[in-house]
Formats: sequence, C-alpha cells, structure tokens
Amino acid sequence: KSNGTCNRPAGSVKVISPANDEKNSEKSPRNTSNTNISDGNMKTWKEYFIEMHMKEYFEQLKPEDYQPEKLKELSDLCSPYMTVLKMDEMKSSEDRTSRIPLNSVLAGFHNLKEIDLCFKQTYLSDNFSWGALNTSNQDISLLAKGLDKLRLQILRITNSDINCEKVILILKSLLKHPLRILDLSHCKIGNKGVLAIARFALEVPVEEMFLINNRFSYKGATGLAYIFTQLSCKISKLDIKLNSILNEGGDILFKSLTTQGRSLKYLSVAACGITKTDFLSKMVAVNETLEELDICNNNMSEEGGRRILEAVQHNRTIKKFDLRMTGIDFKLELQIQELIAENRKNSRRDVKSLKKIGDAFTVDSVVIYELANILQ
Repeated sequence: KSNGTCNRPAGSVKVISPANDEKNSEKSPRNTSNTNISDGNMKTWKEYFIEMHMKEYFEQLKPEDYQPEKLKELSDLCSPYMTVLKMDEMKSSEDRTSRIPLNSVLAGFHNLKEIDLCFKQTYLSDNFSWGALNTSNQDISLLAKGLDKLRLQILRITNSDINCEKVILILKSLLKHPLRILDLSHCKIGNKGVLAIARFALEVPVEEMFLINNRFSYKGATGLAYIFTQLSCKISKLDIKLNSILNEGGDILFKSLTTQGRSLKYLSVAACGITKTDFLSKMVAVNETLEELDICNNNMSEEGGRRILEAVQHNRTIKKFDLRMTGIDFKLELQIQELIAENRKNSRRDVKSLKKIGDAFTVDSVVIYELANILQ
C-alpha cells in the first residue's frame, strides 16, 4: 500500500546515468568555486583539479624526460578544462640551461587565458648548476612562439632571468592579445626593457602593470610617465616599488600625473630612493583619479611631510596612503591619515579643489623616438 511518499516497489533502485551524474556534480554549489577566472565564468572542481595536476606535472618534468606523444595525450584530455597554466619552477637540463619546449606545451592548451611562470628551479639538493638560475634565449624564443597561438588576458613571469632583450621578444608575441594584467616582477629588466613595456601599453589595453624589483631608473620612469599623457593608456594600477628611479624619476612621474593620468587609480613607488616631495605634493593636491598611493620606505623630511599634509587637504579621492618608514613626523602622519579616513567615508565637504598647475609636461625627443621604434 502506498503511503503517499514513494511509489517504487520495495528494494528498487533509481538509476542515474554517468553523464547526468557528472553534469549534476559539476553544477553542485558545493563543487563550484566562488572564484572567477579571467573570462568571468565560474570554475568547477574538475578544472581546479586538472590545473593543479598539470602544474605539478610540468614542475617535476625534466627536459630529458619530455615525450611529445605523452604531452599530446595529456593535452587532448585536459585542454578543455585548462584556462590557467601555472608553474612555480621549471627544471633545467643537466648539461645546459634549456628547459621543456614551451611552444609545444602551449600549443596543446588552446583555451588558456592566464599564464604564471617562474623559470628558476627551487630545490637543487646536491645538483647545483647555474642553469637552474639562468634562462636561455632559446627558452624565451620557444615561449614567444607558443604565445602567438593564444589570446591571454593575464601574463605573469616573475623571479626569472628576464632581461631587456628577452622581454622585448615576449612583448612582440603579445601585441594581438587582449592582455589586462602584466606582471614582470623580480626580473632583470632595465631602461630599454621598460621603454618597450611602455610602448606595449600604448598598443594593448593593459589595465594593471607590476614591475617590482627590476633594474630601471630615470629613463625607464620617463617612458612610463609619457604613456600617461596618451589617450590610449588604460593603466589603472602601476607598481614599480624597489626600483632606483630616485628623485629625477619620481619627479617626472609625478609631474605627468599632475597634468594627465586620467585612468590611474593605484600607484606604488615604495623604496625607490625618493627624498623630495615638491612634485609629489603637487600631484596629490590636484590629481582627481588616484585612490591608493604607496610611498613607504622613501626617506623624506619633516618639511616634506608638511607639504604632503597641505596637499592632502585639497584631495578627496585618495582613500589609502601608505607613509610607513618615510621619516615623516608621527603627528603629521596621523593628521594625514585622519584626512584619508574622511575620504573613505566621503565626509569631506569643505575640500577646495585646485586647478592643475605647473609647466606643460614634456619628454625628451630621444626617448619618444626610442618608444616609437622599440617594438618594430
């Protein structure tokens, strides 16, 4: 007799096809991450698992053990689920500096939107060789060939032996990519490489750029300052901390943001050897787009702190201002942070905006010429 809750005979089992079960499990809220990938879609547990599996596989793969047939088999199986390729280390050959051929690796994963690479080898044990720390030109050439076939949104190459010539080769292969984030932190990029990056930012709508701890100075800072005067610049976040741009580089960068810099919302020049605050304070007073500013670990005077305080009194957009280890008097820093806190609450009604002041921003014609031709 039916009790109204179940009409199946006793002992019967409901059969679910494997296809439907897999489909239902992937859509289950418990098996779906809340993290968005670069194209805005939700990842399933299967995508996370396969991406982690391939990460571990490539990190442990020695160039001597590379087998094209096995890689093709893996890529055919995993490619539909791979949008992110991450390698925290890459093993080098025992007799030379070359690594696994990245052009073959990338060719098998045509859905990639994000790549995160480190060319160094983390654990060496007793098998130390300079090849574990260096990156050959052949490795970069093969990487560039592989990038030609993709359409990346995010590229991170960090803590690697990437110099000016190598970064130019990489950038040329990215000119047709819809790249939004470019991270080349902790590399060996000098002024020439940064000029190439500046030119690249005018060709591709990059929104976030990280060049932390490289080797560029005033000339590289001049190239970065120049792009903020151009309407095609879309950069909203720029982090160049731990580069010795010194006062000259800081001044020209701040000067460009005093008259231009319509898109920039975040800027970090921490530990860049900046001691003067003249153009910095002018920029803070008149810039109407910047929301976060990091100048920590630059040795500034108490007089510089007073200039910054006066400038912040005319600013209502900066909501986070990092002044740690700048030598500014504690009381002055406290007054500055109180004004910044009011900006976060949108409670400042008495702010008098200043007109953008200062001489017209100009860049050396030699730098402009180099920018125009560096990626050709």
